[in-house]
Amino acid sequence: MHSTMIGVDSQAALWVTMGTGGTSGQHLLAKLQAHLTLAQHRSSDMGIILRWTPGHDGIYENERADEEAK
Repeated sequence: MHSTMIGVDSQAALWVTMGTGGTSGQHLLAKLQAHLTLAQHRSSDMGIILRWTPGHDGIYENERADEEAK
């Protein structure tokens, strides 16, 4: 099995994905869960891992995305 890791710098966002959050932004969470489910159906041998990454420190792709967003 292959896996894909998604680094997230918000512990609150990770907690919400595990069903422990409130109602704020629930429509966004529902979209994320739908996309993750679709990705797993398209590639049934792939796992998706959400990992807390403090400030995306040292992850080139995320630092680049931050620069492009600015």
